[in-house]
Amino acid sequence: MWDPASAGLLTDNIKGGRIDWSRRPFRLHDPMDKYPRRRRSRRAIDRDALRFGITKLRRSDIYALLDRAIGVVPGNKLADLFAGYVDVRALPTGGRTRRRTGLVAAVRAFEAASLRRDHYDPFDVNSKNFTETSDGTSAWIAECGRLFERCIEESSQQAPAEACQSFEIMFGLLRFLNSDPDRIVFFADEGGAWQVDVPWPDVLKAWFHCLAATATPGDYARKVVDVIDEFDRHNRARHLATARRAATQPQRAALRALDQPSASAGARRRRTARDRSRG
Repeated sequence: MWDPASAGLLTDNIKGGRIDWSRRPFRLHDPMDKYPRRRRSRRAIDRDALRFGITKLRRSDIYALLDRAIGVVPGNKLADLFAGYVDVRALPTGGRTRRRTGLVAAVRAFEAASLRRDHYDPFDVNSKNFTETSDGTSAWIAECGRLFERCIEESSQQAPAEACQSFEIMFGLLRFLNSDPDRIVFFADEGGAWQVDVPWPDVLKAWFHCLAATATPGDYARKVVDVIDEFDRHNRARHLATARRAATQPQRAALRALDQPSASAGARRRRTARDRSRG
């Protein structure tokens, strides 16, 4: 009989029911995949082990998994997959022949739905359920992750200005989560952009390249520093190094000049702390 304890390869990327996004490759194809695709085995997967791994996922990650299934499963098998859960007979046909919604249009539609509070789904909070996430919030987090993934994948194919616009609309929604989360979705406990588990190294790397192609040196430096400090300050040095690699020479100079005061202030604080400890 299959032993859940033997499912290490399935569950070692899951921490407390959440996917460990830091283990994903830059191309966001598979959040469970620790290994490059060219080295991945074609062996058959234990279906019971796979079912057990799915039980460890958050609801928003299950939504993302189903969204991926829609793109992978052959069209003539979709009805079998969703039978009993979705009335596929009521859905329009021929979707494969219709043109995919453009990235900017898709992001703007998500922004409009978010500001209309289409995903706002509150429930009565008590000491037993304060860590739970409502269906609406889970769906919003899943769609946010899907659109960030699409921004990354299509950033090299879009005009840089359009790609930047898509990223910045998504950043704006995350700012709402930090300043006024109830404007968008319901959190039983503390809300904020940190709840979304954005893979910031991948997102920022793609955004820096788009921004470098469109922004003046001053705007590039200001936007880079503002977004890093707002959303992932504890990885500031890593992100600034990535931003410098993506920048032009004038943009690197502006970034260095803008970041110098904060670096000097940090050095002054460290010297003051050392002087006090010696005193």
